[in-house]
Amino acid sequence: VIPTLRRTNTKRRGSPLGFRRLHGTADPCDAIECAEGETCVYDVCTRADACDGVACPKCETCSDGVCTALAGDAVAGDTYYTGNGCIDCHFADATGPPSIVESSCSTIFDKLSGAASHVGGVFDGVTEQDAADIRAWIDSL
Repeated sequence: VIPTLRRTNTKRRGSPLGFRRLHGTADPCDAIECAEGETCVYDVCTRADACDGVACPKCETCSDGVCTALAGDAVAGDTYYTGNGCIDCHFADATGPPSIVESSCSTIFDKLSGAASHVGGVFDGVTEQDAADIRAWIDSL
């Protein structure tokens, strides 16, 4: 079995690792010239990771080169919300005051992470996924 050789290649042929020397057989990519941004994998040029270089906004993730909203988990959001004392100020139904019912995932993240002012303080280690989970929990009410 020959291990998979991946190589991003534009005008270069042959294995930089000396594939023939290492594996006793010709590198299947020796005769292949892949276009910019493609990688040769066993004589087939494939597109490099479509998300390379894609910067998604807060609370979004890249999939196949497209930014989409993080999927929130309402149960995890409820656990975070109640376990971190959010209920003390925002009440059991998130209506507050201050109400966070209309807050976006990004706003929730900014406030909890300290990027925006939050009377309740900063929550060390909060992630965008935590904010997406809280938003999903609010949407489930």
